[in-house]
Amino acid sequence: MSPASNKILVLAFGNDIMGDSAAALIAARKLKIRFPIEIDVLEASIAGFALIDILEGYNKVLILDSISKRRRKIGAIFEITCDEFKKVVSFTSNYSKLAEIICQAKEQNLIFPSEIRILAIDIEHRNEIREGLNSVIKAKIPLFVSRAIDILHQWLEKEEHKLV
Repeated sequence: MSPASNKILVLAFGNDIMGDSAAALIAARKLKIRFPIEIDVLEASIAGFALIDILEGYNKVLILDSISKRRRKIGAIFEITCDEFKKVVSFTSNYSKLAEIICQAKEQNLIFPSEIRILAIDIEHRNEIREGLNSVIKAKIPLFVSRAIDILHQWLEKEEHKLV
């Protein structure tokens, strides 16, 4: 795959017909409006090594997802760092092999993100078939988007400093 036109990617996982699983997609759509030019925003339903083709060429990637962990309060927004997902077998199938993907990309000398962060929102049910978000998750979307904007602004500032 050729290098990405932008150096920052927002990659959202979810499904519009799986209730609260759509939270990351809804947040990504708001980010696409907020950053129409300087950041690439993609929605994905793939997992595993197919992610190599998507991630190749970017400097930084923010993954948005909804996760049903049940140890947090429903609607809790939290980050998962690269170090954390190397230690855990799987938070969700979307990136359960992310540590292996990163190693594979390095072995192949691919242009691969130097930083991958996961921003997630805790939901109650991942496999509930329905359209629309429940009221708790819907109320948390602005905060979810705001946290993503904070991360993206930090990254954009770093990219601008590299150009100066």
